[in-house]
Amino acid sequence: KGPASLAYGSDAMAGVINMLSAPTLPDGTVLGNVVSNYQSNNGLMGYSADFSGNKKGLIWDARYSGKLAHAYENKYDGPVYNSGFRENAASILLGMNSSWGFSHFKASLYDFKPGIVEGERDELTGQFLRSDGEVATSSDFDDYQPQTPFQKIEHYKAVWNTRLFIGQGNLQTTFGFQLNHRKEFEDADAYGLYFLLNTLSYDVKYVFPEVNDWKFTIGGSGMCQQSKNKGSEFLVPAYELFDSGIFGIANKTVGKFDISGGLRLDRRSESSDALFLNDEEKVVSATASGATERFAAFDRTFDGISGSLGTTYQISESIYTKLNVSRGFRAPNIAELGSNGKHEGTLRYEIGNPDLKPETSLQLDWAVGLNTQHVSAELNLFDNRV
Repeated sequence: KGPASLAYGSDAMAGVINMLSAPTLPDGTVLGNVVSNYQSNNGLMGYSADFSGNKKGLIWDARYSGKLAHAYENKYDGPVYNSGFRENAASILLGMNSSWGFSHFKASLYDFKPGIVEGERDELTGQFLRSDGEVATSSDFDDYQPQTPFQKIEHYKAVWNTRLFIGQGNLQTTFGFQLNHRKEFEDADAYGLYFLLNTLSYDVKYVFPEVNDWKFTIGGSGMCQQSKNKGSEFLVPAYELFDSGIFGIANKTVGKFDISGGLRLDRRSESSDALFLNDEEKVVSATASGATERFAAFDRTFDGISGSLGTTYQISESIYTKLNVSRGFRAPNIAELGSNGKHEGTLRYEIGNPDLKPETSLQLDWAVGLNTQHVSAELNLFDNRV
Protein backbone atom coordinates (compact mmCIF):
# COMPACT_ATOMS: atom_id res chain seq x y z
CA LYS A 1 0.00 0.00 0.00
CA GLY A 2 1.00 3.64 -0.08
CA PRO A 3 2.70 5.63 -2.86
CA ALA A 4 4.43 2.56 -4.34
CA SER A 5 1.04 1.33 -5.62
CA LEU A 6 0.87 4.38 -7.92
CA ALA A 7 3.23 2.57 -10.30
CA TYR A 8 0.40 0.17 -11.24
CA GLY A 9 -2.45 2.40 -12.42
CA SER A 10 -6.18 1.71 -12.56
CA ASP A 11 -7.48 -1.10 -10.31
CA ALA A 12 -4.88 -0.52 -7.55
CA MET A 13 -7.51 1.12 -5.34
CA ALA A 14 -6.73 -0.96 -2.26
CA GLY A 15 -3.05 -1.62 -2.86
CA VAL A 16 -1.07 -4.16 -4.87
CA ILE A 17 0.14 -7.72 -4.37
CA ASN A 18 3.66 -7.70 -5.81
CA MET A 19 4.89 -11.17 -6.81
CA LEU A 20 8.68 -11.31 -7.08
CA SER A 21 10.46 -13.91 -9.19
CA ALA A 22 13.02 -16.14 -7.49
CA PRO A 23 16.47 -14.49 -7.47
CA THR A 24 18.97 -15.64 -10.09
CA LEU A 25 21.74 -17.98 -8.95
CA PRO A 26 25.24 -16.76 -7.99
CA ASP A 27 27.88 -16.87 -10.73
CA GLY A 28 29.34 -20.33 -11.29
CA THR A 29 26.27 -22.17 -9.94
CA VAL A 30 24.19 -24.82 -11.71
CA LEU A 31 21.18 -26.33 -9.94
CA GLY A 32 18.42 -28.80 -10.69
CA ASN A 33 15.48 -29.89 -8.57
CA VAL A 34 12.41 -32.08 -8.76
CA VAL A 35 9.39 -31.60 -6.48
CA SER A 36 6.18 -33.61 -6.22
CA ASN A 37 3.21 -33.70 -3.88
CA TYR A 38 -0.05 -35.50 -3.23
CA GLN A 39 -3.25 -34.28 -1.58
CA SER A 40 -5.77 -36.73 -0.22
CA ASN A 41 -8.94 -34.59 -0.47
CA ASN A 42 -9.08 -34.53 -4.25
CA GLY A 43 -6.33 -37.02 -5.12
CA LEU A 44 -4.20 -34.18 -6.44
CA MET A 45 -0.86 -35.22 -7.93
CA GLY A 46 1.60 -32.42 -8.61
CA TYR A 47 5.11 -32.41 -9.96
CA SER A 48 7.68 -29.85 -11.08
CA ALA A 49 11.22 -30.08 -12.50
CA ASP A 50 13.64 -27.15 -12.80
CA PHE A 51 17.13 -26.67 -14.24
CA SER A 52 18.89 -23.32 -13.78
CA GLY A 53 22.36 -21.83 -13.75
CA ASN A 54 24.65 -18.82 -13.98
CA LYS A 55 27.93 -18.98 -15.93
CA LYS A 56 29.92 -15.73 -16.07
CA GLY A 57 26.74 -13.66 -16.04
CA LEU A 58 24.87 -15.79 -18.58
CA ILE A 59 21.79 -17.10 -16.76
CA TRP A 60 19.11 -19.61 -17.61
CA ASP A 61 16.15 -21.23 -15.88
CA ALA A 62 13.87 -23.87 -17.39
CA ARG A 63 10.88 -25.38 -15.60
CA TYR A 64 8.05 -27.79 -16.34
CA SER A 65 5.14 -28.37 -13.94
CA GLY A 66 1.89 -30.31 -13.92
CA LYS A 67 -1.11 -31.05 -11.72
CA LEU A 68 -4.16 -33.26 -12.00
CA ALA A 69 -7.02 -33.84 -9.57
CA HIS A 70 -10.38 -35.57 -9.39
CA ALA A 71 -13.47 -34.33 -7.52
CA TYR A 72 -12.88 -32.78 -4.09
CA GLU A 73 -14.98 -33.61 -1.04
CA ASN A 74 -16.71 -31.56 1.65
CA LYS A 75 -18.77 -32.58 4.66
CA TYR A 76 -22.08 -31.37 3.18
CA ASP A 77 -21.95 -32.86 -0.34
CA GLY A 78 -19.32 -35.55 -0.17
CA PRO A 79 -17.51 -35.71 -3.54
CA VAL A 80 -18.54 -32.75 -5.75
CA TYR A 81 -19.12 -33.91 -9.31
CA ASN A 82 -16.89 -32.42 -12.04
CA SER A 83 -14.70 -30.37 -9.70
CA GLY A 84 -11.46 -31.92 -10.96
CA PHE A 85 -8.90 -30.32 -13.26
CA ARG A 86 -5.73 -30.86 -15.27
CA GLU A 87 -2.94 -28.29 -15.51
CA ASN A 88 0.41 -28.08 -17.33
CA ALA A 89 2.92 -25.24 -17.44
CA ALA A 90 6.39 -24.63 -18.87
CA SER A 91 8.73 -21.65 -18.82
CA ILE A 92 12.25 -20.67 -19.85
CA LEU A 93 14.36 -17.70 -18.77
CA LEU A 94 17.49 -16.48 -20.57
CA GLY A 95 19.47 -13.40 -19.66
CA MET A 96 22.63 -11.50 -18.80
CA ASN A 97 23.78 -10.09 -15.45
CA SER A 98 26.61 -7.57 -15.53
CA SER A 99 28.05 -4.47 -13.87
CA TRP A 100 25.84 -2.35 -16.15
CA GLY A 101 22.68 -4.05 -14.85
CA PHE A 102 20.74 -6.98 -16.28
CA SER A 103 18.50 -7.99 -19.15
CA HIS A 104 16.22 -11.03 -18.91
CA PHE A 105 13.82 -12.61 -21.39
CA LYS A 106 11.20 -15.08 -20.17
CA ALA A 107 8.68 -17.09 -22.17
CA SER A 108 5.99 -19.33 -20.73
CA LEU A 109 2.97 -21.39 -21.66
CA TYR A 110 0.09 -22.49 -19.47
CA ASP A 111 -2.59 -25.09 -20.25
CA PHE A 112 -5.54 -25.52 -17.86
CA LYS A 113 -8.65 -27.67 -18.13
CA PRO A 114 -11.05 -27.26 -15.18
CA GLY A 115 -14.44 -28.91 -14.89
CA ILE A 116 -17.43 -26.62 -14.27
CA VAL A 117 -19.58 -27.56 -11.26
CA GLU A 118 -23.26 -27.08 -12.13
CA GLY A 119 -24.67 -28.90 -9.10
CA GLU A 120 -27.59 -30.59 -10.86
CA ARG A 121 -29.28 -33.08 -8.50
CA ASP A 122 -31.67 -35.99 -8.72
CA GLU A 123 -34.97 -34.79 -7.26
CA LEU A 124 -35.61 -37.99 -5.30
CA THR A 125 -32.16 -38.92 -3.96
CA GLY A 126 -30.32 -35.57 -4.02
CA GLN A 127 -27.37 -37.21 -5.77
CA PHE A 128 -25.30 -35.35 -8.36
CA LEU A 129 -26.35 -35.78 -11.99
CA ARG A 130 -24.02 -35.96 -14.97
CA SER A 131 -24.62 -33.82 -18.07
CA ASP A 132 -26.40 -36.80 -19.69
CA GLY A 133 -28.92 -36.88 -16.83
CA GLU A 134 -27.59 -40.08 -15.23
CA VAL A 135 -26.64 -40.23 -11.53
CA ALA A 136 -22.89 -39.74 -11.00
CA THR A 137 -21.09 -42.87 -9.76
CA SER A 138 -17.90 -43.36 -7.74
CA SER A 139 -15.94 -43.86 -10.96
CA ASP A 140 -17.14 -40.42 -12.13
CA PHE A 141 -15.95 -38.80 -8.91
CA ASP A 142 -12.53 -40.51 -9.19
CA ASP A 143 -12.03 -39.64 -12.86
CA TYR A 144 -9.00 -37.39 -13.47
CA GLN A 145 -10.45 -36.22 -16.79
CA PRO A 146 -12.95 -33.32 -16.34
CA GLN A 147 -16.36 -34.01 -17.82
CA THR A 148 -18.64 -31.61 -19.70
CA PRO A 149 -19.11 -28.77 -19.17
CA PHE A 150 -15.47 -27.69 -18.85
CA GLN A 151 -13.17 -24.85 -19.82
CA LYS A 152 -9.97 -25.06 -21.83
CA ILE A 153 -7.51 -22.24 -21.20
CA GLU A 154 -4.25 -21.74 -23.08
CA HIS A 155 -2.04 -18.80 -22.13
CA TYR A 156 1.23 -17.79 -23.80
CA LYS A 157 3.44 -15.03 -22.42
CA ALA A 158 6.76 -13.37 -23.32
CA VAL A 159 8.38 -10.71 -21.10
CA TRP A 160 11.58 -8.71 -21.58
CA ASN A 161 12.81 -7.11 -18.36
CA THR A 162 15.84 -4.79 -18.17
CA ARG A 163 17.55 -2.63 -15.55
CA LEU A 164 20.39 -0.29 -16.57
CA PHE A 165 22.56 1.56 -14.06
CA ILE A 166 23.07 5.13 -15.30
CA GLY A 167 25.43 6.91 -12.94
CA GLN A 168 23.87 6.72 -9.49
CA GLY A 169 20.40 6.26 -10.96
CA ASN A 170 18.83 3.36 -12.84
CA LEU A 171 16.38 2.82 -15.67
CA GLN A 172 13.92 -0.09 -15.43
CA THR A 173 11.85 -1.35 -18.35
CA THR A 174 9.40 -4.21 -18.82
CA PHE A 175 7.75 -5.08 -22.13
CA GLY A 176 5.34 -7.98 -22.44
CA PHE A 177 3.05 -9.81 -24.84
CA GLN A 178 0.31 -12.24 -23.83
CA LEU A 179 -1.98 -14.43 -25.94
CA ASN A 180 -4.95 -16.02 -24.16
CA HIS A 181 -7.40 -18.59 -25.53
CA ARG A 182 -10.39 -19.30 -23.26
CA LYS A 183 -12.92 -21.85 -24.48
CA GLU A 184 -15.97 -23.29 -22.76
CA PHE A 185 -17.35 -26.66 -23.86
CA GLU A 186 -20.92 -27.83 -23.34
CA ASP A 187 -19.95 -31.07 -25.08
CA ALA A 188 -16.53 -32.57 -25.66
CA ASP A 189 -16.33 -31.78 -29.38
CA ALA A 190 -17.68 -28.24 -29.70
CA TYR A 191 -16.99 -25.07 -27.76
CA GLY A 192 -19.65 -22.46 -27.09
CA LEU A 193 -17.77 -19.51 -25.63
CA TYR A 194 -14.34 -18.74 -27.11
CA PHE A 195 -12.51 -15.54 -26.18
CA LEU A 196 -9.24 -14.74 -27.99
CA LEU A 197 -7.34 -12.00 -26.15
CA ASN A 198 -4.08 -10.31 -27.17
CA THR A 199 -2.32 -7.99 -24.71
CA LEU A 200 0.74 -5.76 -25.19
CA SER A 201 2.03 -4.06 -22.04
CA TYR A 202 4.85 -1.74 -21.10
CA ASP A 203 6.33 -0.30 -17.93
CA VAL A 204 9.18 2.22 -17.87
CA LYS A 205 10.56 4.04 -14.82
CA TYR A 206 13.66 5.95 -13.85
CA VAL A 207 14.99 6.12 -10.30
CA PHE A 208 17.02 9.31 -9.83
CA PRO A 209 20.22 9.48 -7.79
CA GLU A 210 19.57 10.38 -4.16
CA VAL A 211 20.18 14.09 -3.41
CA ASN A 212 20.00 15.56 0.13
CA ASP A 213 18.02 12.51 1.31
CA TRP A 214 15.50 13.04 -1.51
CA LYS A 215 14.59 10.04 -3.69
CA PHE A 216 12.59 10.56 -6.91
CA THR A 217 11.04 8.02 -9.27
CA ILE A 218 9.14 8.86 -12.46
CA GLY A 219 7.62 6.53 -15.00
CA GLY A 220 4.84 5.45 -17.25
CA SER A 221 2.94 2.24 -17.91
CA GLY A 222 0.05 0.96 -19.93
CA MET A 223 -1.30 -1.74 -22.18
CA CYS A 224 -3.16 -2.39 -25.39
CA GLN A 225 -5.71 -5.22 -25.57
CA GLN A 226 -7.76 -6.73 -28.36
CA SER A 227 -10.42 -9.37 -27.66
CA LYS A 228 -12.41 -11.33 -30.23
CA ASN A 229 -15.42 -13.63 -29.91
CA LYS A 230 -14.63 -16.81 -31.86
CA GLY A 231 -17.39 -19.04 -30.45
CA SER A 232 -21.09 -19.55 -30.98
CA GLU A 233 -22.14 -18.17 -27.58
CA PHE A 234 -21.55 -14.63 -26.39
CA LEU A 235 -21.09 -13.01 -22.99
CA VAL A 236 -19.12 -9.81 -23.69
CA PRO A 237 -18.57 -7.96 -26.99
CA ALA A 238 -15.36 -8.00 -28.99
CA TYR A 239 -13.40 -4.95 -27.87
CA GLU A 240 -10.20 -2.94 -27.93
CA LEU A 241 -8.69 -1.32 -24.84
CA PHE A 242 -5.83 1.14 -24.48
CA ASP A 243 -4.36 2.14 -21.10
CA SER A 244 -1.74 4.79 -20.46
CA GLY A 245 -0.49 6.45 -17.30
CA ILE A 246 2.36 8.55 -15.93
CA PHE A 247 3.43 8.86 -12.31
CA GLY A 248 5.93 10.43 -9.97
CA ILE A 249 6.93 9.31 -6.46
CA ALA A 250 9.12 11.16 -3.96
CA ASN A 251 10.67 10.07 -0.63
CA LYS A 252 12.63 12.05 1.95
CA THR A 253 14.11 11.22 5.34
CA VAL A 254 13.94 13.97 7.97
CA GLY A 255 15.34 12.80 11.30
CA LYS A 256 13.09 9.99 12.49
CA PHE A 257 10.48 10.76 9.81
CA ASP A 258 10.33 9.05 6.42
CA ILE A 259 7.96 11.06 4.21
CA SER A 260 6.67 9.73 0.89
CA GLY A 261 4.11 10.88 -1.64
CA GLY A 262 3.16 10.60 -5.27
CA LEU A 263 0.74 11.42 -8.05
CA ARG A 264 -0.48 9.46 -11.09
CA LEU A 265 -2.55 10.43 -14.14
CA ASP A 266 -4.38 7.65 -16.06
CA ARG A 267 -6.42 7.36 -19.23
CA ARG A 268 -8.30 4.26 -20.37
CA SER A 269 -10.09 4.00 -23.73
CA GLU A 270 -12.46 1.10 -24.40
CA SER A 271 -14.36 0.53 -27.63
CA SER A 272 -16.60 -2.42 -28.48
CA ASP A 273 -17.97 -3.88 -31.71
CA ALA A 274 -21.69 -4.23 -32.39
CA LEU A 275 -23.02 -7.78 -32.80
CA PHE A 276 -26.29 -8.86 -34.46
CA LEU A 277 -27.85 -12.34 -34.25
CA ASN A 278 -30.77 -13.99 -36.04
CA ASP A 279 -33.46 -16.20 -34.49
CA GLU A 280 -31.05 -19.15 -34.52
CA GLU A 281 -28.40 -17.20 -32.55
CA LYS A 282 -26.17 -17.02 -35.65
CA VAL A 283 -24.08 -13.92 -36.40
CA VAL A 284 -25.60 -11.81 -39.18
CA SER A 285 -25.28 -8.28 -40.56
CA ALA A 286 -27.26 -5.41 -39.06
CA THR A 287 -29.49 -5.25 -42.15
CA ALA A 288 -30.27 -8.99 -42.30
CA SER A 289 -33.88 -10.09 -41.93
CA GLY A 290 -34.76 -10.86 -38.31
CA ALA A 291 -31.47 -9.42 -36.98
CA THR A 292 -31.47 -8.42 -33.31
CA GLU A 293 -28.75 -6.44 -31.58
CA ARG A 294 -26.93 -8.49 -28.95
CA PHE A 295 -24.17 -5.94 -28.30
CA ALA A 296 -24.28 -2.26 -29.10
CA ALA A 297 -21.08 -0.55 -30.19
CA PHE A 298 -19.67 2.00 -27.76
CA ASP A 299 -16.51 4.07 -27.35
CA ARG A 300 -15.64 5.34 -23.87
CA THR A 301 -12.66 7.18 -22.42
CA PHE A 302 -11.95 7.44 -18.69
CA ASP A 303 -9.49 9.80 -17.01
CA GLY A 304 -8.39 9.48 -13.41
CA ILE A 305 -6.04 10.94 -10.83
CA SER A 306 -4.49 8.86 -8.06
CA GLY A 307 -2.40 10.21 -5.22
CA SER A 308 -0.86 9.26 -1.91
CA LEU A 309 0.90 11.03 0.94
CA GLY A 310 2.23 9.40 4.09
CA THR A 311 4.88 9.31 6.76
CA THR A 312 6.57 6.81 9.05
CA TYR A 313 7.94 7.86 12.43
CA GLN A 314 10.49 5.73 14.29
CA ILE A 315 9.39 6.19 17.92
CA SER A 316 12.25 4.03 19.19
CA GLU A 317 14.63 1.43 17.81
CA SER A 318 11.85 -1.20 17.85
CA ILE A 319 8.56 0.80 17.74
CA TYR A 320 7.25 2.76 14.76
CA THR A 321 4.03 4.37 13.56
CA LYS A 322 2.70 5.13 10.06
CA LEU A 323 0.01 7.46 8.70
CA ASN A 324 -1.11 7.60 5.05
CA VAL A 325 -3.91 9.18 3.00
CA SER A 326 -4.53 8.13 -0.60
CA ARG A 327 -6.93 8.52 -3.51
CA GLY A 328 -7.52 5.62 -5.91
CA PHE A 329 -9.07 5.27 -9.36
CA ARG A 330 -10.64 2.35 -11.25
CA ALA A 331 -12.17 2.45 -14.71
CA PRO A 332 -15.01 -0.02 -15.44
CA ASN A 333 -13.98 -3.15 -17.32
CA ILE A 334 -15.56 -4.56 -20.45
CA ALA A 335 -17.77 -7.02 -18.54
CA GLU A 336 -19.24 -4.18 -16.44
CA LEU A 337 -19.78 -2.04 -19.53
CA GLY A 338 -20.95 -4.49 -22.15
CA SER A 339 -22.01 -7.93 -20.81
CA ASN A 340 -25.16 -9.48 -22.25
CA GLY A 341 -25.29 -13.23 -21.74
CA LYS A 342 -25.24 -16.22 -19.43
CA HIS A 343 -22.14 -16.46 -17.24
CA GLU A 344 -21.95 -20.16 -16.41
CA GLY A 345 -19.27 -19.60 -13.76
CA THR A 346 -21.63 -17.43 -11.68
CA LEU A 347 -24.94 -19.14 -12.60
CA ARG A 348 -26.52 -15.85 -13.64
CA TYR A 349 -27.37 -13.71 -16.65
CA GLU A 350 -25.19 -10.58 -16.76
CA ILE A 351 -26.10 -7.25 -18.36
CA GLY A 352 -23.54 -4.44 -18.48
CA ASN A 353 -24.09 -0.70 -18.46
CA PRO A 354 -22.07 1.32 -21.04
CA ASP A 355 -22.86 4.55 -19.16
CA LEU A 356 -20.93 3.60 -16.02
CA LYS A 357 -18.55 6.14 -14.50
CA PRO A 358 -15.14 5.38 -12.95
CA GLU A 359 -14.86 4.48 -9.27
CA THR A 360 -12.69 6.55 -6.95
CA SER A 361 -11.65 5.88 -3.38
CA LEU A 362 -10.36 7.92 -0.46
CA GLN A 363 -8.44 5.94 2.14
CA LEU A 364 -6.92 6.93 5.48
CA ASP A 365 -4.83 4.34 7.29
CA TRP A 366 -2.77 4.42 10.47
CA ALA A 367 -0.51 1.76 11.94
CA VAL A 368 1.67 1.23 14.97
CA GLY A 369 4.16 -1.60 15.05
CA LEU A 370 6.80 -3.44 17.04
CA ASN A 371 9.83 -5.06 15.42
CA THR A 372 12.40 -6.83 17.63
CA GLN A 373 14.78 -9.71 17.09
CA HIS A 374 12.18 -12.32 18.11
CA VAL A 375 8.78 -10.57 17.93
CA SER A 376 7.06 -8.58 15.17
CA ALA A 377 3.54 -7.17 15.51
CA GLU A 378 1.47 -4.45 13.86
CA LEU A 379 -1.95 -2.89 14.46
CA ASN A 380 -3.44 -1.30 11.33
CA LEU A 381 -6.64 0.76 11.25
CA PHE A 382 -8.04 2.09 7.98
CA ASP A 383 -11.10 3.74 6.50
CA ASN A 384 -11.62 3.29 2.76
CA ARG A 385 -14.56 5.03 1.07
CA VAL A 386 -15.33 4.03 -2.53
